[in-house]
Amino acid sequence: MSRSGVLEEIGLRHGTDKSTIYHDYLPFYEARLQHLRQERFVLVEVGVFHGASLRTWGEYFPHATVVGIDVLEGCRCHEAGNRHVRIGDASQTEVAQAVVAEFGRPLVVIDDGSHLWNQQIAALQHFWPQVLPGGVFIMEDVHTSFPDHQDAYHGGSAVNAYDYIQGLNAWVVGHDYMGERTPPDDFVKACWPEVWSIEWYRHTCLINKRAA
Repeated sequence: MSRSGVLEEIGLRHGTDKSTIYHDYLPFYEARLQHLRQERFVLVEVGVFHGASLRTWGEYFPHATVVGIDVLEGCRCHEAGNRHVRIGDASQTEVAQAVVAEFGRPLVVIDDGSHLWNQQIAALQHFWPQVLPGGVFIMEDVHTSFPDHQDAYHGGSAVNAYDYIQGLNAWVVGHDYMGERTPPDDFVKACWPEVWSIEWYRHTCLINKRAA
């Protein structure tokens, strides 16, 4: 995979931690999302912070509607052009519903919020049903599921986000061979038939939805 590209160049200019300087997500993302570069669609990102990644997406996808969600009112200052910010807790289903009601169903959702296990899982559960066929849900910073981070990031959840997605993955891969086993919850039961593939990269995971 090339370590440079248009998305990486834009990301470095805007100072996002998704670039190769820090998390190194952008080369992987560009390989998966560059076919959407000139398309009109809705991209939702959970977590705005200083707005660097929101600006990156807004420039890379000039015809997209880019919506950032954050709990901090001050993040509204990052709205401009095709970038929008809505204030709320994206782990709450009514926030996802309100964003979809206003902007339409997203083709791309990126969870870069608190990285707490309970909120990562909740964001997946609330946004996945809204993702359009052929779209993608990206969960970032899944490394918080591992032992060095578990005390700080468990968020009261009995299962970490990595293991939760692995439970979903087991049904995507082996659903014909589960015997008497049943999915771990109603979300996985409803979700796994819609999943085209699950891809793991450093610190992150892409869940691709089947096309209509």
